[in-house]
Amino acid sequence: MTLITLRFAPEMEDAILAGKKCCTSRKNKKGEVGDLFVVKDRLYRIVHVHHCLLYSVRDAYYDAEGFAYPGDFQEFWITHIGKFDPGQIAHLHFFAYVTELCPDFNLGCNSCIPDLCPASEVCNYGD
Repeated sequence: MTLITLRFAPEMEDAILAGKKCCTSRKNKKGEVGDLFVVKDRLYRIVHVHHCLLYSVRDAYYDAEGFAYPGDFQEFWITHIGKFDPGQIAHLHFFAYVTELCPDFNLGCNSCIPDLCPASEVCNYGD
């Protein structure tokens, strides 16, 4: 497992934290199944990655992306990513919540017990 960086707009972070967003579409593949990423103080794991056409994301996955309507997803894409080309390949990264992060996550301070911490597989806890 690798700890990767996935950046989200603030409103998308809020949707993730509220449990309203369980996937993210990107122009390029950003991670592999099993990779982990952090949103604020929570750890998430990529559980599935596949590609499809952008119009499919808009029409079939808009709600998993955290939007109430297909048009909302399309507007967000245009504002934050650029031109909305319905035939463009999009890479969908589905993810799931793993755990809250302790305040010492990745500080290398020997303050946690790795056998008891779900984040220990990617945390620099002092080894």
